[in-house]
Amino acid sequence: MAVGLLSVGSIYSIWYSNWKTNTRNYVFILYGGGPKVHSINIGAKQLNIIDRAKIVRVIVKLAKIKSSTKYTGVLLYKIFKQYLPKEIKKCYRTYHKVFITQASLINYGLNSPEDFTQLELSMQDKQLYEKARRDFLIKMLNLYSGRGVKKAAIENTFATPIETTTKTTENPEGSEGGENEPDGYY
Repeated sequence: MAVGLLSVGSIYSIWYSNWKTNTRNYVFILYGGGPKVHSINIGAKQLNIIDRAKIVRVIVKLAKIKSSTKYTGVLLYKIFKQYLPKEIKKCYRTYHKVFITQASLINYGLNSPEDFTQLELSMQDKQLYEKARRDFLIKMLNLYSGRGVKKAAIENTFATPIETTTKTTENPEGSEGGENEPDGYY
């Protein structure tokens, strides 16, 4: 599965097939264009619960600033580096896009729900989304920020199996072969 453009300032749960130490990747996107994704992994093993709470606090404070949706990844990185230098050293990550096999938006972060198109919401991975919703860190983030992605908002975008029915026509004359058989086959 190809991962589309990841929105700056949003939080995604991703599956990175080339992982080294972190299997739980909840990433705050700083830059998502190009071949690499620059992010802050708030699910990193190296962070303790206090470090995660500090990062969530900064995200929530930034989300309250109306113009924060216009911030670039470089500016966001400088803000985090200014206020949380030790924590950012532990969780700043770059990911190669080709190794991001699945992604699911779990928190709007600095953005509003209207900033996402139906196409972007349709690229959700249901398993990653459900797993992230059960995680304590994400529950805390969504409760504290009030910007969590609601299941109802994206439920219709998950792929569902479609029942197909085949219609057969019977030959009323009772002869061999039907209308649906191609010529030359017996």
